[in-house]
Amino acid sequence: MPTPTQTPQRESAGIEGGVEDGGVDFEAHGRDRAIQRLMQRVRLRYGAAGEQHCPTMAEISRFFGMVAHMYFRDHPPPHFHVRYGRAAAQIRIAPAELLEGRLPPRLLALAIERATLHQGELLRNWNRMDSDQPPRRIAPLE
Repeated sequence: MPTPTQTPQRESAGIEGGVEDGGVDFEAHGRDRAIQRLMQRVRLRYGAAGEQHCPTMAEISRFFGMVAHMYFRDHPPPHFHVRYGRAAAQIRIAPAELLEGRLPPRLLALAIERATLHQGELLRNWNRMDSDQPPRRIAPLE
């Protein structure tokens, strides 16, 4: 048993430097593979839709390659999260503006415009999720 000042020896699970962390081998498979395996477990537990049945987050829309989602009982002010590849941002709903994070400038402008156009729907979803009700999807752009 190592003392608090000693670092425990890593066990190789058949892979050089591979240490399992909750069933996910971050070093051998990389971050993206680890995320894929985690989402597989979420889908097994919460159904085929995975993220949509996750108890903390729900996807509300997809547009121009971006994915918008909200978290149940998230902190104020009312906002939603947008992901585009590895970029992520939080967009305030009213008034529509960037709260935190980064998106490419053109996509940030589109996300803010989308928040302005769907402000009522977004606020209704915020209130639904604040009271532990599932959100309603917002139709994609036509």
